[in-house]
Amino acid sequence: MTTLQPETHYSRYLIQALEENPGAVNLLIYADRNSKNLALSYRNLKLVWTSNIIFPFQIFRQILADRPTVVHLQHEINMYGGPLTAMLFPFLLFLLRVIRINLIVTVHSVVPKEEIDREFLYTFSWPLRIGLITLVRLFLSILYRSIGLLANTTIVHSAFMASILKQDYGIPSEKIAVVPIGVPAPRLLVNTEISTDRPWANSIQQKKIILYFGYIIRRKGLEYLIDAFDIIHSQFPDHVLLLAGGELGYQSEYATGLRQDVERRGLNNHIIFTSFLDGDEIEKLYARCEFVVLPYTYSISSSLPLSFALQYSKPIIATRIGTMAEEVRDGVNGLLVPPRDASALAQAMISLASNRQLRERLANGAQQNARERTWSKVADKTLQIYRLCIENQEGDPRGIQ
Repeated sequence: MTTLQPETHYSRYLIQALEENPGAVNLLIYADRNSKNLALSYRNLKLVWTSNIIFPFQIFRQILADRPTVVHLQHEINMYGGPLTAMLFPFLLFLLRVIRINLIVTVHSVVPKEEIDREFLYTFSWPLRIGLITLVRLFLSILYRSIGLLANTTIVHSAFMASILKQDYGIPSEKIAVVPIGVPAPRLLVNTEISTDRPWANSIQQKKIILYFGYIIRRKGLEYLIDAFDIIHSQFPDHVLLLAGGELGYQSEYATGLRQDVERRGLNNHIIFTSFLDGDEIEKLYARCEFVVLPYTYSISSSLPLSFALQYSKPIIATRIGTMAEEVRDGVNGLLVPPRDASALAQAMISLASNRQLRERLANGAQQNARERTWSKVADKTLQIYRLCIENQEGDPRGIQ
């Protein structure tokens, strides 16, 4: 049970890997009633729910009709709609447990309690109201504890996320499974040129690309990346910084501020905002770039952009926080720097831009890491959890690490 947009959504990769082994599982896919999903060609795809407060009843009714052996739900805070629908997710789990459905929930974001403060609310565009910090902590505590109580197994993507569920929210370790985000196999791209329909396509011709890919939102720390590039760009005039990804309406003022800052610095020809990209364009940019920079200020989830970097054996610069510090091995497949530190970020960028041997060594490390995390291996671990869930009503996932 999942959303399926955008094109690079986690669930698309998992579904594809599961469908490549059709004898192992009879897969039934429930998705939201997004018109874009009508174009998808998955076997047994049903568009079940709308993004509003009736979603639990729509899903419950469909499950009553189909009676699946195991229900695997993907969970992100706003996956089923806005804040109110997020509060109803535990109610959906309760309904499914009443009819004795085996439940597996993949939790894509885990928020440490200590990080919920005024800066957290500002970063995630919550209103800075008196008492809201306490309410957010209470809501997340109820949410995660409900998942831990009602689901047979809770899947997370890193040991860091598992430790937060255990330490902050009291979910026992025997009910948690760690399954990393998979890494797709790289495609052999004959042509990596971007269509000239893109207004910025000519700006990257004959240039070396430093790539950030992801949403243009506050928790990604892009103001520090712009500061860092401003420090180094005169030393590396043949490099451009590509901020590749779309903006989200609720943080449009952040993206606007970044664009204005770039213009104020006179870096319009050196720092390029691409807006939303299709899958083909994303792969071309990863294939072409020198290295990838992920300067996050919060790490509450694993990173698909990081997986894409591993896919194309690209060195990664990332901040030493949360899951990023677990997945990026300093000096092995990338370089780690402190968060919110433009000087350290600039120094790491100088190291990679000026040292081809270092880039090649880290690229080899990324390639090895990718072999350990193929989507077929992720699918195998997921199938093993399904089997355990059926065999053991407690869904004990020990050994699925």
